[in-house]
Amino acid sequence: MKQLLLLAVLLTNFFSFAQHSFPESWIGNWKGELEIVAPASGAVQAKFPMEIKIGTTEKAGEWSWTIIYNHKDVRNYLLRMKDKSRGLYEIDELNKIVLDLAVFGNTTVSSFEVDKMRIVDFHELKDGKMYFSLISYNESQTNLSGSGTAEIPTVKSNVVTAMQRAVLEREK
Repeated sequence: MKQLLLLAVLLTNFFSFAQHSFPESWIGNWKGELEIVAPASGAVQAKFPMEIKIGTTEKAGEWSWTIIYNHKDVRNYLLRMKDKSRGLYEIDELNKIVLDLAVFGNTTVSSFEVDKMRIVDFHELKDGKMYFSLISYNESQTNLSGSGTAEIPTVKSNVVTAMQRAVLEREK
């Protein structure tokens, strides 16, 4: 277990040096459909339009990041660079909420908790498209396993209760 964790840390550090040009290569207007996916069956429970608009601002190290759901729910944020060499950024929701965002090559990952709900979201640029996915689970519903020893540590797991996904294409 410890060897696997060490390998993951070493690979993360190695690949962070091969980082792509985030967020410059992401600038543009991205459009598609967000799907809410049902547990077990994987059936799409709901679909609605989603847009992500990423642009420059007048301030160095800062970009506009706007998400629009269903043509009317507009969420204006700012993306700020914290430490580009380590792939560390933040999303400022402009309401005193600031979320950490990590970059792994062409993928961003953000993880946060709201009222016991843990949310993890991913954005990935691949083949000229932006792939978005989000999972959430209740932090208070934790299952414990393992022995709690150095050899077999205690492991906490949670059942993912919701999943969203979208494939967004850059407007020309």
